[in-house]
Amino acid sequence: MNKNRKEGLRIGLLTVSLPAERVDIAKRADKLAYKNFTDTGIRLIHQDKIATSEGDILSAISEFECKDVDCIIYLIGTWIYPPSIVSAIQESRTPCIIWAITEPASFSLVGSHVLHGMLDEMGAKHKLVYGDPQEKEVLKTILAYSRAAMIYKRFKGTRYGLIGGLNLGNYTATADLIQIKSIFGIDTIHIDQMVLIDRARDISDEDCEEIFSTIKNQYGKIDAPKKVMLRSIKIYIAYKEIIEKYKLDFAGIKCLEEVINCYGSCCLAVALANAEGLITACQSDINASIMMQILHLLSIGPVGFGDVVTIDRSEKMITIANCGSMSANLAAELSDVEWGYQYEYMGESRGATASFCCKPGVVTMAALGRIKGRYVMNICNGEVVKKGREALSKVRDIWPQAFIKVSLDIEKFIQNVRTGHSLFCYGDYVKELEDLCEILGIERNTYEQPS
Repeated sequence: MNKNRKEGLRIGLLTVSLPAERVDIAKRADKLAYKNFTDTGIRLIHQDKIATSEGDILSAISEFECKDVDCIIYLIGTWIYPPSIVSAIQESRTPCIIWAITEPASFSLVGSHVLHGMLDEMGAKHKLVYGDPQEKEVLKTILAYSRAAMIYKRFKGTRYGLIGGLNLGNYTATADLIQIKSIFGIDTIHIDQMVLIDRARDISDEDCEEIFSTIKNQYGKIDAPKKVMLRSIKIYIAYKEIIEKYKLDFAGIKCLEEVINCYGSCCLAVALANAEGLITACQSDINASIMMQILHLLSIGPVGFGDVVTIDRSEKMITIANCGSMSANLAAELSDVEWGYQYEYMGESRGATASFCCKPGVVTMAALGRIKGRYVMNICNGEVVKKGREALSKVRDIWPQAFIKVSLDIEKFIQNVRTGHSLFCYGDYVKELEDLCEILGIERNTYEQPS
């Protein structure tokens, strides 16, 4: 597994000045920035010494790189010599923030604008921020970009497991593997579904009893026959072994139609794996898997995966449903999760499926699609509304669902969904996703927020 997957955000902070300029202003800004950042609880790697030469800057960057920071902040304390910072940025290739302060005597903004222009001409990944260390909005802006930079850096060299292939003609779930390596830095490991089925068949019923007992004690009622539950648990055990064997960071399983016809559905396995923080998309949706991993790394929590099955225009309510593989942690309580017996029409061997309404709360919805081969991310906020189990019956009685209230242009939203699967996580990460799109060089669809 990627050693960084569970670790928090790391930011490098370096204040830059010229020795002949108002270094006293730079020192005050540096002190304030350090205090206000450490108050946020973010892990900050800070250079106590104000960098006044190219050598100072390169030395600091070397330390930041050794400590594998996700983003570097260059706090421009005075007018500076821009080429010295450009050289450091070329050396590190870590996304960075050019931070200009408002003190008129500093000439910070002037130097920052020159630097910003040079970096734009070079295509270097950076963001220009203007404001003082005590301004909360400035810190929020910096933290949002830093989190986006974290995703960009953590994705480099991660291993995605593609278990199976094209699902039911869902072309939008496929991807150009060279393109996702180029843009996201992700390595794709393709594994045939027969590996999963063969291993599941070798697992004994006795090996499943402890997990079955845990499910029985922690979750709600079980309507699926025990033999079906045991088959589903065998898929879960086999899947976890595959993850370990191939050292995968996240994955997707095709399931339909081979596995669900020949052995049993993967719903339980995917629902439990996602609840444990092992991001897994069903129907081997590559783009959805990537989006899920992004949302998981941002929120450090469960991610919802499902279909936008209906939209109530008058109520601005989006219903997202899934055949049973949503993370069990999306329910308010584990006891709210019931294990149903998958519909017969889904496949000959059927399987156990999780059934619940998602817990209420503010969420960020997002999905990756492509227009003429170019990636575009659809991003918006919403709020999951609490509903009782009876609300499931309009779509499917035994499938997990989320009812998301939005405040946006519904017609625009409909046109911007270009895939069968949309994703959501709890919390507001719109700004982070916008910044990530900027870093990755992909387009984005966002919506004006209500005043």
